[in-house]
Order: sequence, then C-alpha cells, then structure tokens
Amino acid sequence: MDITYDLESITPLTVANTTGEGRGNAGGIALRNFCIAIDSTMYVKTGELLLRNIESKFGVPVKYLIITITMEITYSELNHLKIYAS
Repeated sequence: MDITYDLESITPLTVANTTGEGRGNAGGIALRNFCIAIDSTMYVKTGELLLRNIESKFGVPVKYLIITITMEITYSELNHLKIYAS
C-alpha cells in the first residue's frame, strides 16, 4: 500500500495538509532559497512525504522545521528528519 501526503496550495508561497492524515495538520512556507516546514506529522513516513512534497512544489530545500504543538517526538524521529533535510 502506497502512502500519500497531498498538500493544498493556500497561497502561491504556502501549502498545507489539513485532512488530519498523519495525525495532525502540517504545511510549508517557501522563501527565496529555502522552505520552512510547519509541524512534522506524528509519523516518520508522512513527515518524509511532507518534506519531499514541499521541496517538489517549490523547488528549493526545506531548511527549518517549526513545531507548533507539544507532542511526544522521539530523538530518533527528529534526527531522521534532520538527516533527510540536510
């Protein structure tokens, strides 16, 4: 089974997924040379898809992740996202 994580265009420079897939809302903002991801979802796979889809949409890498809610996220999950975004 393939997992998808579709992003809706909110403005020309912002995208979001507000369906609750991945157990939360998440999105991204494009700046000139990089993007900022907002929240990471609750699962590594949807977090990876979020980053990949943001980069694909805007053509520049995700450089920062902003976490807007308190949630239990393990060090290994954060490290995995950090390695992916490097």
